Amino acid sequence: MKLTIGKYILHGDGLSYWITEQYVKEKGKHAGEAEERRVAGYSTSLQNILRSFRDAKVGSSDAESLEELIEVLRAIYEDMEHLYKCAVENDFKLLKEMSDGKRS
Repeated sequence: MKLTIGKYILHGDGLSYWITEQYVKEKGKHAGEAEERRVAGYSTSLQNILRSFRDAKVGSSDAESLEELIEVLRAIYEDMEHLYKCAVENDFKLLKEMSDGKRS
C-alpha cells in the first residue's frame, strides 16, 4: 500500500512501514528532475515509523542554534501529526492483518 501525504509517501506491506520523501534534484546531470528518497523505515508499526522519521529528520537537520532547532522540531512534529492523521483516516491496518490478506 502507498499513501501520498504532501511531499511524503507512507508505504506499507505485510512486514513493515517506510516513508519516502519527494524532492527535486538541484545539482548534476539530472538537476530539476523529481526524485524520491527513503527518510524512515523499515518499522513494524505506525508508532515506530513515526519515531524513526523524527529521529532521521532531527539527525539530518543543519540547525546551529537552539532557536533553529526549535523551528526544525516544530516542523517535524507538524509533519508527523499530518502523517499519523492521514494514515488513520485511510485505515492503515496492523501489519499482521495486512499479511493475513485482510488488506489489499
